[in-house]
Amino acid sequence: MAQSATEDMLMFELKNAFYIGNYQQCIKLSSDKKGVVGERELFMYRAYCAQGKYKTVLEEIDPSTATPTFLTLRIVAQYLQGPHDKSLETVTALDRLLLEGYKEEDQIVPILAAGVYMHQQNYSAALTALHNITHLEAAALRVQIYISMARLDLAKTEIKAMLDKDDDNTLTQLAQAWFNLSIGGERVQDAYYAFQELMDKFVPTAQLLNGQACCHLLQNKWEEAEALLQDSLEKDSNNPDTLFNIYVVSQQLKKPPDFCKRYLRQLEDVCPSYQYLQDFKSKEALFSEAEQLLKVTT
Repeated sequence: MAQSATEDMLMFELKNAFYIGNYQQCIKLSSDKKGVVGERELFMYRAYCAQGKYKTVLEEIDPSTATPTFLTLRIVAQYLQGPHDKSLETVTALDRLLLEGYKEEDQIVPILAAGVYMHQQNYSAALTALHNITHLEAAALRVQIYISMARLDLAKTEIKAMLDKDDDNTLTQLAQAWFNLSIGGERVQDAYYAFQELMDKFVPTAQLLNGQACCHLLQNKWEEAEALLQDSLEKDSNNPDTLFNIYVVSQQLKKPPDFCKRYLRQLEDVCPSYQYLQDFKSKEALFSEAEQLLKVTT
């Protein structure tokens, strides 16, 4: 059955709320029964995951009756909730789902799986999962992966395809902003304006404010970045990117060490799997190992 104009508009608003990080608005809109059944609930549960409310997702999605899409989302919630010593178990479950195959209407399955692979920095597996997936969200995720791999040439090609397909889409505009940030130089200002346009079009969110703050960071405008990050904290005091970025800014502004570490401790509380924290712990372990070797040899 074709969607009505009302359904189209509701889903447009709901998806854009999710894409820009306005998760509570996404959840609010999902309660409107005029939306598309299934897709509406999907974005609602994805928004709950983005807010760290994994228990809600795990309790409300019954694995015995869930479709492949919702079962995948449940597995993603399990992975993000931790404990991280069980991450291999959840990734194996995702591998199995992909091998079993999925219907065309379940294209979100490989997108969700690729997000987990990317979180593990397994970019090859993420790209394999997204192979031949034409969904614009898959294209935006490929751009993020290519940027993480420092393959800006491939990111540029992907963005060109997105622009040709739908240059006014929020995902296209976000992907182009991420790409311009990665290029640096004069492109940083273009990224700043892109984030501003999205805020003017929708609402400022922690995600968009972080984007602008990153622009200021690359331009060494520490005070301006701090102001945006404080605004971001007011909108979401547990946003991991905000906490990390304001930790970096605080160090650059020569704030007291205890003041800076407070943000790092908050980050450890809300997102212990944050990549910086994992890298830091890994280096600490290497340092301790080297220290022990020195003690043995002296």
